[in-house]
Amino acid sequence: MEIVAVLALLALFTHEHLFWIAALVLAFVRFPDLSIPIASMAESLQGVPPDGSCMANAYTDNYHDITSGNLA
Repeated sequence: MEIVAVLALLALFTHEHLFWIAALVLAFVRFPDLSIPIASMAESLQGVPPDGSCMANAYTDNYHDITSGNLA
């Protein structure tokens, strides 16, 4: 909303109609809230160890299952 106010002030002081149009378009368009998915990804990544050892263990476990014929 701050950008709408800035565009309205620019339009008021410069007498440019383009700023009014841009402010109205931005005021009526709904933008998605991206903070929720990003916070969810960050929360999921907190459980992963920084050295990546869980990924190495998952890879070797799957490799041994495939080579021994123990497929679930």
